[in-house]
Amino acid sequence: MKKLLFLVALLPFLLTAQTVIVPNRFSFQKTDNEYQLNVLTKFLLEKQGFKVYVESEVPAELIQQPCNALKADVKNESNMMTSKLQLLLTDCANQVVFSSEIGKSREKEFKKSYQEALRNAFAGNALATFKKQYQQPKKPEPSQPYQVPANETPEIDYIYKLTAKKVGYVYELRWQHNDELFLKVRQTLTPDLYVAYEVANHKFGIVQKEGATFYRITLYKGIDGNASAVLATIQFTE
Repeated sequence: MKKLLFLVALLPFLLTAQTVIVPNRFSFQKTDNEYQLNVLTKFLLEKQGFKVYVESEVPAELIQQPCNALKADVKNESNMMTSKLQLLLTDCANQVVFSSEIGKSREKEFKKSYQEALRNAFAGNALATFKKQYQQPKKPEPSQPYQVPANETPEIDYIYKLTAKKVGYVYELRWQHNDELFLKVRQTLTPDLYVAYEVANHKFGIVQKEGATFYRITLYKGIDGNASAVLATIQFTE
């Protein structure tokens, strides 16, 4: 039988899970979307009726409410003869709430073998049953963003100094002192609010105007809500 794990909710009326975030890279992969497993995971979850985002494309509204989504993971238990993959879903408290049976494949070519194993992990009705019955846990208190006191001017040494250049549909935010790429941000429908992706550490977050001069950059360690916030001056160029 397929294994289902449920987190018992404390509130009497809670929404069912509808949204899942798929990381750009699972822990066993050497590159983003290796063997196209991440986009295949997104596709297979969407077939089950979930709303699915790849981690680098998560909208700002969902970043600010991390308990409104589950995070997908794929566990690799393969050996020399057989590819073995298992789907896991975790909530915003980093608790596993669903684990599939292990999907297997004996295909010799890696891409075909991994993809077949992943499809087999989705086989059956367990995920559909989970989607109908799962209840979200109570949302934790959101982390408080850093705010500059009204009677205090922040020390300039603690302010990030960045330049932003538009490349296609996104802005690349680079350090002024060495031109190294720090963030890629995409403008939202809300004025002066951007969805952000930290390139080096694969974190996501938001960039928002803070007063007349500064921008507040909030980066999240994951969908568990833990975040760090800093202030920055950003010089936008086309």
